[in-house]
Amino acid sequence: MTLPIVAASSDDSLDESTLTPFSTGVGSSWLDLNATTNTNGAHGLDDMKFVSMASSAVETTSFSNEEAAAEGDPKLHANTAQNRSSTVTQRTELEALSLNVEKTTKRTRFLALLVVLIGAAAAAAFLALGITSANQDASDLFLGRARTIGVEIGTSWRDYETAALWIQESCRDWRHTNYTRDDFALLYEFIRRMPLDFYGMEWVPNITHDERASFEQEGKRGWKLEEPPQQPTGQHLLWHEEDEQQQEDGYTGFMGQEPDPDNPGELMYTERSEQPFYFPIHFAEPMEDHINVAHYDLYSAPWERSAIDKALQTGQPALTERFELQGQEAGSGYSVVFYHPGPTLDNTKFETKPKDLALMVIHIQSLLQRMARRTNKQEYAKVYLYDKTNPHKDPAFLSALEILGDDDDDETTQQSNTRPLPERPFAELAQSHSDKFYFEQDFPVGGRTWVTVVVPVDGTTGSQSGSIILSGVLMFVASLLLAAWMIHNMQQSIRIHRVMTKAAAEATIVSEMFPANVCRRLIQEAEDKNQSAFFGGSDIRMAISSMPEPQQTNNNNNNSPTEPTETSSEPNPTDLIFGGTKPIADLHPYTTVMYANLCGFTAWASTRTPSQVFLLLEVVYHGFDSLAKKHGVYKVETVGDHYIAAAGLPKPRKNHAVAVAKFATECLYKVQKCVKTLETTLGPETGELGCKFGIHSGQVVGGVLRGEKGRFQLFGDTVIKASVMESRGVRNKIQVSAETAELLEKAGRKNWLIQREDSILLNGKSIPSFFLHITRGLRNNDPVLGHLPRTIHVDDKPSRLVEWNVAVLSGFLKSIIARRNLASKREAAIEGEGTKSKVRWQSSPSGKMVLDEVKDVITFPRFNASASRKQVDTGDIELDKAVTEQLQTLVTMIAGMYRDNPFHSFEHASHCALSVTKMMERIVNPRDVEARKQTRRFSSDYKLEAALHDHTFGITSDPLTQFACVFSALCLDLDHPGVPNSVLAEEKTIMARKYNGKSIAEQNSLDLAWDLLTKPAYEQLRDCLCSDDEEMRRFRSLVVNSVMATDISDKELGAARAYRWHRAFGDEDDWAGQQEGQQVKVNRKATIVVEYMIQASDVAHTMQHWHVYQKWNERRFHEAYKAYMEGRIKQDPTYIWYDGELEVFDMYVIPLAKNLFTCGVFGLSSDEFLNYALNNRKDWVANGEQAIQKYLETYEERYGI
Repeated sequence: MTLPIVAASSDDSLDESTLTPFSTGVGSSWLDLNATTNTNGAHGLDDMKFVSMASSAVETTSFSNEEAAAEGDPKLHANTAQNRSSTVTQRTELEALSLNVEKTTKRTRFLALLVVLIGAAAAAAFLALGITSANQDASDLFLGRARTIGVEIGTSWRDYETAALWIQESCRDWRHTNYTRDDFALLYEFIRRMPLDFYGMEWVPNITHDERASFEQEGKRGWKLEEPPQQPTGQHLLWHEEDEQQQEDGYTGFMGQEPDPDNPGELMYTERSEQPFYFPIHFAEPMEDHINVAHYDLYSAPWERSAIDKALQTGQPALTERFELQGQEAGSGYSVVFYHPGPTLDNTKFETKPKDLALMVIHIQSLLQRMARRTNKQEYAKVYLYDKTNPHKDPAFLSALEILGDDDDDETTQQSNTRPLPERPFAELAQSHSDKFYFEQDFPVGGRTWVTVVVPVDGTTGSQSGSIILSGVLMFVASLLLAAWMIHNMQQSIRIHRVMTKAAAEATIVSEMFPANVCRRLIQEAEDKNQSAFFGGSDIRMAISSMPEPQQTNNNNNNSPTEPTETSSEPNPTDLIFGGTKPIADLHPYTTVMYANLCGFTAWASTRTPSQVFLLLEVVYHGFDSLAKKHGVYKVETVGDHYIAAAGLPKPRKNHAVAVAKFATECLYKVQKCVKTLETTLGPETGELGCKFGIHSGQVVGGVLRGEKGRFQLFGDTVIKASVMESRGVRNKIQVSAETAELLEKAGRKNWLIQREDSILLNGKSIPSFFLHITRGLRNNDPVLGHLPRTIHVDDKPSRLVEWNVAVLSGFLKSIIARRNLASKREAAIEGEGTKSKVRWQSSPSGKMVLDEVKDVITFPRFNASASRKQVDTGDIELDKAVTEQLQTLVTMIAGMYRDNPFHSFEHASHCALSVTKMMERIVNPRDVEARKQTRRFSSDYKLEAALHDHTFGITSDPLTQFACVFSALCLDLDHPGVPNSVLAEEKTIMARKYNGKSIAEQNSLDLAWDLLTKPAYEQLRDCLCSDDEEMRRFRSLVVNSVMATDISDKELGAARAYRWHRAFGDEDDWAGQQEGQQVKVNRKATIVVEYMIQASDVAHTMQHWHVYQKWNERRFHEAYKAYMEGRIKQDPTYIWYDGELEVFDMYVIPLAKNLFTCGVFGLSSDEFLNYALNNRKDWVANGEQAIQKYLETYEERYGI
């Protein structure tokens, strides 16, 4: 065994803290300990390093032997004398080397001075160039951020254009579709939930004179006013002075602005005169702000007419001039009216047949606030908007906003701090800032020209010269340190021959496994064995001890066999195995032992891959190890999710109970912090893990069970009782025994203890116990625990779930880029340079239901051997910042579109995404892959990948499919109303009517998700996701088939899916008459496997640990019971839940698990799914009725019913 040589002090006691690697400036020295007895091992070597190694090794052995001789061991006297002679020889060689010390010293000092001079020159040059570039960087940084703000203003405005277009498209055929004011109110609520902030929205149709009478009749029926209408107070009418004429009747017909006969040149509000056509307000929201402007003809107002004419003449959206809203906050800027004629207006028909218009009243401050939410939360800027449409006038001020960035590192903060700014003339603003920190950009919108001006917030434009100066100083300091190190290293080399070393064996035995005193005894035993083996004594003793005893013969000399005598005996087993040496064991009378166990770990691990399980344990246990070193607690071992530690051994200490109590307290906080942090990496439910601790004090026996993989262990009642304290403890609490409590009281820590109300039974006896609770005041006064947080880490689970989903989807995006053909990408970039993406993304097709898009066979890409050979490691790929931000926003928006349901929630969607991710990671048996590599069945990795591609029907080779599966899992229950489709169909909701009562929730979820993804705000994300129309269509098909596969109540869908399964994996003889190509068969199998994978993820809790199944089954029951209490479900689920779950297992879950096994894709995972499903069904039969009663109790506690 080769052992590292270490340098130590002359003190013969072992102190691990003083051991440092032996170095000559070249590297650590290594030498075989068994070769150190060779006195000629280093003779003839001229190199200092090897001479020093040999000398150190000889001195080590000599020193150890002298210690043994001093203790009276006669066997080592001869060897000690021989080693002393070798030591003298090696020291003579080292003395010869010391003649060159003076030359070495001068040379080293000269080099050190040269290093200092070079460092000073480099630091000066760095400072000169750095400060100059820092000032320029500050200007570039500001202009870059200002451009981003300009882009975000345009993006935010397009959201308003999109909303106006929704109004236009929703109301376009209102005459023929019986579109009602309730429909318009529903559209208003939907747009407000985007969320989009605006003052009001209206539908303004073009009504001819012949239609006026019928519309006025309809108005009398529809606009039922509780009081006579007053002067119009619609938002965009408020900046004009009108007559205060009161109408005595209710609805008064078409109203408008007419010439005032008493005041020539003025207008008055009165009944509208006869005109060829009108633009009355037909629908308006919010209703309370528009109740007095029913059928008010906007075309009668000159200030409205110009915008209407512009919209009709150009066929493009048009804006009015600025105005102030009545009642708005002073100094918050102005507002505008936005008219949208729709996308298909015919310019040649405007004069003869005007079209209808959608109208929105927008407060410009809301536009700027929306922009601020999109920007980086650390932005600091002042943003001004002006209208410079009229070239003959100064630009008109619209609104201004100051963005005050939030420097807090908390990433859960979604936006910066903002405040409105007062009005400021355009010319004054431009003159008050330098060109380096002034940004101006024209912004054409609605037929008008706005200009965006961005200037910095005072005190935020300084260059980062401070860090540059610090860096220059550090460069010079680094040169000084390097010079000092060179001199120090030279001095160390000079002193090498004076250093006495000790045996290196103590430092190389795994110190993490054995205490120092045990290490010494193990090493001494090994040294004795090596010495005996050198002289052959061990073999002789072993041979003698293993020889049989001579048989005793009787005195009669007959031929009868001899009788065994009492003096005959078998060889001692310890002599045969351990050479007669004593066991390494000690009694430690005063110790405290701690057991820690992760609560919920077993259930959590059932939903994770092995690498994720070990990642959690490594992070948590690494934190425990660091705390153990800090408090002087000895880590004994880890067994699964149990962590065992003790104080009072191997070195006795008086305050062992106090040390373990502090250690356990910090470990509890460490666990709570780690699981919250790791949830963004390991996925949902990680943050729900906890830990419980058990502590007991008493005597233990500690030692090493010699043999294979021996380690230090503890035995005794103290260990058993500490384990009982933990196993019968409480989650996130530290339970201590009465013995430990007594020691803490004697140490003055009585206020740490809270006696447990109930007792613990141990061997039939009731024993008291206590909970450890170190108070806040004590922690603040304690030098060790004073740094603990005052409160537990704040739970922000939704944000952590969003971060985890973004990380998973980002990984698949990187895989998509890595797999994409480089040549195709280069060609596409050249052809598309300067143009928009060639992919034609469209929102959900109107007039066609998602259900009609379900395909029997989706075409998957063939295996690309060239791309497989040239594939890039995804770790080397960095996503564009815009793509990452858009993906973050997309997942956040999806999370916000989920309703607050107990079961159909974003948390459940994340659980589905976690399950489908795990299934894709374990889509083949890893052991089979390793076996194929070991048997060299495939000559290269890409051939192995090709075989896996065929075995998994191409799913493993297509990251776009994997992204689609996770995206589908996230969108399965988007906007789910919390009741089954059958209830929605009976209630005849708008959603049910839209989808003809079939797969209502599923189709609605997919439409919402797809419409969100196809918004302009996610253009870069879509370009990264799909490079052409074919990929986009395949992605759409995958999402459609996946989401619709989760509707298991639709019999037609179920029958079609069963047919496809039988066609893909059934007997091929049944389809002998229907010929199809091999690739079509593979695609058919891949399609059905993807659908079944999504189905399995949707009900993954039924095929996971019992505790996971109970958690989600309880939430599903709560959701059904809540619907029953609200009157939406007629039958109480309490009476049908038990049998219903059995039916779900028998008719759906277990057959699904069997199909996953049959398809042969998931390897050992399919056995895991089926076993969990069968075990959960068995446990439900035994415990289901009691579980339902518990569900009712928790429902009452949670909802107060």
